[in-house]
Amino acid sequence: MSDQSEPVAASLRTLGGKLAMQLGWAATAFALLLYLLAQTVEMPTLGSVAVAFRSSGSGQLLLAGLLTALSYLSIALYDPVALSAMGRGMRLRDGLCAGLAATGIGQTIGFGAVTGAFVRWRMLRRPDFGLQQAVFLSVRVTAGFFLGGSVLLALLVLANPKAIVPVGATVPAVFATALLLGGVAYLAARGGRFRLAGFSVSVPSRKVLLCQIGLAIGDLVPAAAVFYILLPQAYAPDFATVLAVYVGAMYLGLAANTPGGLGAFELACLTLLPDIPTADMLSTLVLYRLIYNGGPFVLALVLLGRHEFSARVRADHSAARLPQVFSLPEVRGEILRINKTQLFAEAGLALQGDKAFLVAH
Repeated sequence: MSDQSEPVAASLRTLGGKLAMQLGWAATAFALLLYLLAQTVEMPTLGSVAVAFRSSGSGQLLLAGLLTALSYLSIALYDPVALSAMGRGMRLRDGLCAGLAATGIGQTIGFGAVTGAFVRWRMLRRPDFGLQQAVFLSVRVTAGFFLGGSVLLALLVLANPKAIVPVGATVPAVFATALLLGGVAYLAARGGRFRLAGFSVSVPSRKVLLCQIGLAIGDLVPAAAVFYILLPQAYAPDFATVLAVYVGAMYLGLAANTPGGLGAFELACLTLLPDIPTADMLSTLVLYRLIYNGGPFVLALVLLGRHEFSARVRADHSAARLPQVFSLPEVRGEILRINKTQLFAEAGLALQGDKAFLVAH
């Protein structure tokens, strides 16, 4: 049993080290961004947020909630698509719940890559799906999101470069955009594996690639629409511009790894949408986070808690059904502690003549 636990312990130590590094970086970035934000603008008060909430109207708030649900539906589908590409046959419901919980928690508390991998491991763990597979799944989901978002941003640049790209950078931006779209088309047509900088890179099938791009667009467009309808419409630019700003701000927030991208996301929105008064923008951002991050975060905690509770109940139920005819001898002066469910499996082998030391004596 100790041989089987060593890989898990090693994986947990590796995850713990990465989490510590992520926490250190996130704490530093978070403090720096909050300092810059506090030096740049006057932080919103509860009164200003309440005014923004009342001025939005019930219709806008209801529409924002519906768009949030639509966005998170696409987010939840990332995991089933990635699991299918990995050849993991799991129930659609399990994949949806794991994806929703991992994203809802990871986007809110920060360090999404590590947090998401841990949540997926807890909710999808099977004999053939451990912590390493959960990390691979999180990498696939993250890569699909960034690929789809980049394609969406490229399409927006091609559609109206003057409204999005700074003056004087139109030609380089259009060239880079065409290069990006050409690279994506090449990968979709080529498929298979190729080597990059000494690493073997697996390209998803054309079907999976298109699904990931479609889901990213289905995630980002409704999310940007939530942000857009909460903005003061007297100052807001057209939706395409807001969408491009939102995608760029979301990328910066994810790169910062701060809780919810806090600080980086706000600074990007304030910088890229300068025509909106600062007080109105900050009140909108607070309201946006309450709707788009707050509700899904609570739902994610409920899903994770429900899963852990159900798993504990199933384990207790299985343990209650175990026959009490087996005991473990002392090994080097210590009692070997083994999960009762695992003990039951080992005892079955003992009855067949294997691992006879488990049989009661």
